[in-house]
Amino acid sequence: MMRYGTTRITGHAERALPGGKAHGKDGREHGFHEAAYIGDIFSSIARHRRLFFTILLGFIALVTVATLIVPKTYTATTRLFVGGNSGSNTGNNQENGTMLPILNALAIATSAQSTETYAALLQQEGVAARVSGDLGLNVAPGALLGHIHVKPIVNTSILELSAGWRRRDTAAQIANDFATVFVERQREFVRSQATTAIDFLKAEMPAAERRKTDTATALAKYQSKHAILDINAQTQSVLARKADIDTKTDAVKLDQREARALLASVQGQLATLPATVDNNRTAQVNPALTQLRSELADVDVQLAAARKRYTEKHPAVIALAEQRQALNRQIAALPASVESGVTVAPNPIVQALQGQAAGYQARIAGDEAQLRELGQQKAAYAPIIASIPAQTNAIASLQQQAKLASDVYAALQQKYNDALVAQTTAVSNVTVVQPASAEAASVSPNLLVNLAVAVVLGLVLATTLIVLVEAFERRLRDEGDIERILGLSVISQVPELEHHRQRELPWIRSMTLEALLHLCTALHLGSEDGIRTLAITSPSKGDGKSTIAFHLASVLSGVQPKVLLIDADMRRPTLHQRIGESNEIGLGDVLRGTHTLVDSVHHVSSGLDALTSGSLSETPFSLLQSSRFDELLITARHTYNTVIVDCTVLVPITDALIVSTKVDATALVISANGTDERAARYAVERMDALGIRNVVGVVLNRTQTHWSDYSDYFTPPVAGALPEGHV
Repeated sequence: MMRYGTTRITGHAERALPGGKAHGKDGREHGFHEAAYIGDIFSSIARHRRLFFTILLGFIALVTVATLIVPKTYTATTRLFVGGNSGSNTGNNQENGTMLPILNALAIATSAQSTETYAALLQQEGVAARVSGDLGLNVAPGALLGHIHVKPIVNTSILELSAGWRRRDTAAQIANDFATVFVERQREFVRSQATTAIDFLKAEMPAAERRKTDTATALAKYQSKHAILDINAQTQSVLARKADIDTKTDAVKLDQREARALLASVQGQLATLPATVDNNRTAQVNPALTQLRSELADVDVQLAAARKRYTEKHPAVIALAEQRQALNRQIAALPASVESGVTVAPNPIVQALQGQAAGYQARIAGDEAQLRELGQQKAAYAPIIASIPAQTNAIASLQQQAKLASDVYAALQQKYNDALVAQTTAVSNVTVVQPASAEAASVSPNLLVNLAVAVVLGLVLATTLIVLVEAFERRLRDEGDIERILGLSVISQVPELEHHRQRELPWIRSMTLEALLHLCTALHLGSEDGIRTLAITSPSKGDGKSTIAFHLASVLSGVQPKVLLIDADMRRPTLHQRIGESNEIGLGDVLRGTHTLVDSVHHVSSGLDALTSGSLSETPFSLLQSSRFDELLITARHTYNTVIVDCTVLVPITDALIVSTKVDATALVISANGTDERAARYAVERMDALGIRNVVGVVLNRTQTHWSDYSDYFTPPVAGALPEGHV
């Protein structure tokens, strides 16, 4: 497309980079692009500020209403320390052969991962049922558990138990009672195990005491009767070996009876405990497996010590080897870890008890093997003992029986004392370290917190939507877009008046006047003979073409008087409103021949006349295409120095195309950040298709301008130099 030679007026001077280079270093260039991108975002928000604040305030209002509508929930938290007290209470029992299985199981469970197990045990329906009954809550245990949240604190043995409720004090009571009930349940486990051991020992101790008394009396009578003070060393050695066999035999029998009693106790407890517990935590080492491995380690140590003292055929070695094999079979049968990520996990206490039951069975089987071996050894010593004098044999037998009875009674007495202490104290390895307080209960939803979050999310949401709107709108923003997309030069940039009051600011009026003077200069230099008739149009409505035409005519009349402004937009006329005149007679009447040009014009100022659109009875297209419009332009050229025609928009009206073919030049008005790229491109393509070659350039309207950029150049304009109006 052929263009008139014009001067390009830009809003900013081009700046050269330091050193004459086209680009700076990568870091500075990257920072520049980031700053430009952020600046574009703020510019987009400024252009769509109404939408931005509507989204932001609407989102904040929605969150506020939702926060006020949703019922408040108060959450009280108590802290429990787990695993801290078991060690001191169970040390003697472990040394004496795992007397209390529950205590030992709890002691083994106090590891780095035991808090997850306790968290699962805390959330059992049995605990919830007792809490509901204690507080008189009309809530099912399962529903009450929905208000409870248990969280292990990482790298500690502390559990946080939180209870949420509609009342602050009730939430604190629920949290504290859950902790109290759970501590009491753990204490009941310890007490029940100790009670079982005490019952067994009470039944065994009277018989052991009578045996001790009887054997001591028999020895004293025999010694008094036979006046025996000492025995032969050889006889003593043989009898000592035989006594050792008998001692081991009795000890094995006692151990077998004890193991059977404890096995019955463990089986009774297994019948009362649930097989599984709720567990929603991460995987942890199987506590039963840990206990069995601990027992296996103890057996390995005892077996190694026995092999140093005895041969492989010794009863103690055989019994320990069989016990070790039994423990290995149990370990192989158990899973290595307990999945806490599933809804249901095996009860670690049940597994521990099952492991202990298997251990007791292994002990019973080992005792049976030891008894057989000891019987064989005892039978082997029978001939030797028969050869010992009867008195020596008798007194040695009586001494051995007395010592055996005394040792058995002392062992039973020690175990009874340990069990009595465990039953009396019943120390739980779960301790409440911080009870819940109603005053410290948190409330949700929190209005202030939600408002703060709503502001942040609202800003992000509003900014994102503005960026999306900008991406889909495809607006022409600046001179670069116009040159790249439309291939047209920008002959002037008219600043945007963002607010009604800004139109009264002296520097804004000065800059607007300067931009229009640039436009006048560009039009004057646009051709060798100058431009006498000029059509002003735009791609779409709302671009400000009528305002530009009116102000251009006003400024041009002050520079070069005798200017005629014609309102050729007979579909949406506005000129008569701007000059405050009637629109009964105008362009349409002149083109129909009912009035002359001289009779129809209005005198706006000393150098400016205006011809309004007039009455409309025919289609504007036929009137503008007629020869009378050509004659009107010829007459106006002889009467006026410059004729400016305010045309219709190019899309979708064709009136402006007709006017553009009849005038010297055409100026295209485009609104910065307002004109759609597709509409502008379509308008230019239509002009090219019709062979319109007189487009002088683009007037970029409503550009962003800041006073700080030009404060040294502009002073308040002369009053009346720029007519009132909205650009």
